[in-house]
Amino acid sequence: MLDESHAKLGQEQLEARKAIEKKLNPSSLLRCPSKTKISPEARRVWKRIMKLYDGMDVDILSDLDEVALKMYCEAVAVYETAHGEWLHIQRVMVANPQTQGQIDRLLDRMNKQTTVINKLAEQLCLTPVGRARMGVVAINVTVPNSNPIDFLFSQPKQPREGKS
Repeated sequence: MLDESHAKLGQEQLEARKAIEKKLNPSSLLRCPSKTKISPEARRVWKRIMKLYDGMDVDILSDLDEVALKMYCEAVAVYETAHGEWLHIQRVMVANPQTQGQIDRLLDRMNKQTTVINKLAEQLCLTPVGRARMGVVAINVTVPNSNPIDFLFSQPKQPREGKS
């Protein structure tokens, strides 16, 4: 078991960390990698994810997170490609031993990418758990009433997409 003295940082250590954090480039300065360093599908994922980060109140990422973000984007791109192939095979092919092997390989690839995506998503604060760990709230809502239930039921009902 660790000694509690390891959990407490001295003033010098806190100041050193703050100085290092100031030198890091925030996520708003991260640029999408060049075409030779990332696939076109992963570039689309990168742009979508960066829009989400730009909408947050705090800069969570720094330039140190660029590699993890590239890995996440590539994993999502591979997953989406395998999923698209799997959907196509499900519609076109009849189940036989040869096509079942192809389906199994696609499902295996999708499962491996899901594992990578889940691990990186939490590290990159793309999950509610990851954002909670960082203390980031995506949407700040102030409750005017002292009773949150009254506030909840006083909100106008939002129309569902696709229904008029």
